[in-house]
Amino acid sequence: MARGLVAICPPVESELMPALRADRDHEPFFTMIGKTFGWVLVIDDPWPKIIAVQRDLLQIGHHRGPSPIDILIALAAEHHRLTLLHVDDDFAAIAKVRPGLSAVRGQPPAAYGTKSAQADGVRVS
Repeated sequence: MARGLVAICPPVESELMPALRADRDHEPFFTMIGKTFGWVLVIDDPWPKIIAVQRDLLQIGHHRGPSPIDILIALAAEHHRLTLLHVDDDFAAIAKVRPGLSAVRGQPPAAYGTKSAQADGVRVS
C-alpha cells in the first residue's frame, strides 16, 4: 500500500459507508482511506456492461449473488487492468464471466484469529 499499488474506486467507498458508527467518523475515516489507497474511477456509462454481466451470470446460474455495485467494482478493476483483491464469493462469480478480470481471493478478516489462520502463518495481533 505504501507504494501506491492498492487502489479503491467510488463504489468501494460507498460499500465502506455502513461501517461508520456516526457522522463524526466520516471525515477522519475517509481522510485515512485517501492517504492509504490510490484512487481509480469507474467506467463511463456502466449500465449496459453491468446488465451484460448480469445476463452472463444468469446463463451460468449465478445471477442472484453479485449486486450491481459488485459488478461495477469488478468492471473498474478490469478497465484499469488491476487485480481485484476480495473476500466475497460474488467477485469469484463475476470473474467466471469476465475472463479479462484478474481476481484474487484473500482471507476474511474474521479468519485471522482462527487456529487455521495461525497454522498458515497469519500473524494475529
